[in-house]
Amino acid sequence: MATPSVADRRSKRTRQLLRQALIDLMQTKSYAAITVKDVLARANVGRSTFYTHFPTKDDLLFDGLQELLGHLTSLEGQTNEPTLLPSLGFLRHVSQQRRLYQALFGGPRGAVVAQSLQVQLRAYAERRLTTGRPGLQPRVPVPVVADFVASAFLNLVRWWLDKNPGHSPEQVDEIFRQLVYPGALAGLGLEP
Repeated sequence: MATPSVADRRSKRTRQLLRQALIDLMQTKSYAAITVKDVLARANVGRSTFYTHFPTKDDLLFDGLQELLGHLTSLEGQTNEPTLLPSLGFLRHVSQQRRLYQALFGGPRGAVVAQSLQVQLRAYAERRLTTGRPGLQPRVPVPVVADFVASAFLNLVRWWLDKNPGHSPEQVDEIFRQLVYPGALAGLGLEP
C-alpha cells in the first residue's frame, strides 16, 4: 500500500499529465472536438483514473485554469510593485501560448472559460483591494470594484488576442494599469 505522500505525488503527476494532454490537444483541435478518450490516449491514462480525478472534461479544463492562476499569482507576489491582478505574468503566458488562449476564448466554451477566469481573478482582486487597508470605507462596494477589474482585464486580453497581437505583454499590462487602476482606486475612495 502506498504511503500518503507517495499517493499525493502520483495524484499530482496524473493530474498534470491530464492537464498537459488537454493543452496539447487544444493546440491542434477545437475544445468541443476533444473527447475524454482523446485526453486518455494522449496522457496514456485509463478511463477510471481520469474519472477519479475529474468528473468531466470541463472540470479538467477549469482545474488547469486554476492551477495556472495559482502559479501566476505566486510569481506576481515576488515583485514589490502593487498589483490588483497577476496581469503581467498572465499576459506573458498568453503571449507564449497564444494559440491555446485563442482556442480557449474563441471556441464554444469561450464564455464558460472567461466566466471561470473572471471568478478567480475577481477573488484575487478582492483580496488585493482589501489587504492592508483596515477600516476601508469604499465609495463602491469592494466586490463590485473587484469584478470591474477582472472583467476589464479579460476584455483587454480578448482584444489583444483578436485585434492587436503586435503589442508586447508589457505594453498591454501598461494599458490595463492606465485604464483600470485609477477607477478602481477612486471606487475605493483612495487617490490614484
